[in-house]
Amino acid sequence: MSVTTILFVASCIRLAPGDDRRDGGSVDATQQVPDTGVADSGAGCPAERPEERIAAATTISSDTTWDCAHDWILDGDVLVTGGTLTVEPGTRVRAADGAMLLVAKGARLVAEGTRAAPIVFGPSTEPAAPGQWRGIVLLGAAPTGLNSTTSRVPDTLDAGDARGAFGGNVADHDCGSLRYVRVEFAGDSDAAGNVVDQPAAGLTLAGCGTRTRVDHVQVHRSSDGLGLVGGRFAASHLVITAPRFDGIEWGAGYTGFIQFAIVQTFPDATAALKGSRREGQPVPPAGEPEANPTLYNVTLVGARGTGPDGGANGTEVGVALQYGSLGSVHTSLVQGFEGYWANVLDAETAARVPMFGIRDSVFVDAPASTTRGQFPGADEDGDEGMDESAYFRMATAGNRFPGAALMRNAYALPGTEPDFTAGLAVIADEPFDDGPSEWASDYVEADYRGAIPPVGETPGARDALDWTLGWTRYPAD
Repeated sequence: MSVTTILFVASCIRLAPGDDRRDGGSVDATQQVPDTGVADSGAGCPAERPEERIAAATTISSDTTWDCAHDWILDGDVLVTGGTLTVEPGTRVRAADGAMLLVAKGARLVAEGTRAAPIVFGPSTEPAAPGQWRGIVLLGAAPTGLNSTTSRVPDTLDAGDARGAFGGNVADHDCGSLRYVRVEFAGDSDAAGNVVDQPAAGLTLAGCGTRTRVDHVQVHRSSDGLGLVGGRFAASHLVITAPRFDGIEWGAGYTGFIQFAIVQTFPDATAALKGSRREGQPVPPAGEPEANPTLYNVTLVGARGTGPDGGANGTEVGVALQYGSLGSVHTSLVQGFEGYWANVLDAETAARVPMFGIRDSVFVDAPASTTRGQFPGADEDGDEGMDESAYFRMATAGNRFPGAALMRNAYALPGTEPDFTAGLAVIADEPFDDGPSEWASDYVEADYRGAIPPVGETPGARDALDWTLGWTRYPAD
């Protein structure tokens, strides 16, 4: 393909609504990023800001605003039980070790930054590590697969505390809006890297309904990245980088929609995408939702031998489904996993074929060092003989296996900025489906696979097309 052709194709690719790469500016893809991700200044925010400390066990019960004139320090758990907590563009919120920001189902969190002035939630102590603070938990009253209005995210509030409950019958429940937000070094894990409390995710949404908005959100170096517990809402432009365990995990009846998401796994992580119920949890009662999200234009990046021991024969998986969880992944790009590209982990899930699937996606770059292969065969793992390799390679699935790596620098470890863009090639090959009809108002037509439009080799194309630039950061600690 000539340079002229590449330039034409790149210039015609549609930018997703809400993407402000049109407003100029550029980022050097090779630059070293700051050691911390809380140094942004924008929207008229001062570079030096006095600290405003929020005492442990503070309850916010009416409309409250945190502005960028201060650094907001959470000395312990902060609960929002009523009204709306508004966090303005460029604001930095820093939490003490183990602290949590929990927004109950009678309240909302509105944190809407901009590309030039993202909102950053991170730890107040350095150096930082995954699980340094508990993260953000949003609770809603939308239906879940738990058939309860009093379900709770474990180990958030005591069982008798009604403020910790989620679930209900309000399908359009509004947990708030997150836009151009970064959550860093959150979740919960001990020094050995084992999850000791839930939520393990840096950002957890439980029982949030269709009016909830999540757009341009990065969760970096957390125990798990994004936890979706029941509810139903659309999310887009997600960047989950270097999680200790799972990237995006869903369960308990989450039936939402995700488009344009990137998950870059940490060496020896568990899975980039994981559908799960708690082991032994029953299938939801008749009429109650079960976990079955729809995902389009996802880029999943394995660690590909970047661990201290080279990562050979590692365990990270691109897509993992277990305990009967469902989910469908379309027009996506899966590259460089030391374990499997995709794996069905048990007989309960295997029995539900063909209720889940990966369709019209590209799988590349399974390392030659691995002894596991690209998909497990019929004689591997505990799924009662399901042959994932045959299933995901069926001609009707429309998946492609070009062999060579497509992304430029997707494996960069924390401390340097990765480049998740790719050339045209198979990513832009026809045909494409028409998208999910039930999410027609949220689905954005995209004539490419993966989360970012292909940029080819055209100078400057990345600046115009890569929606991750300008607001994400990748600190090591």
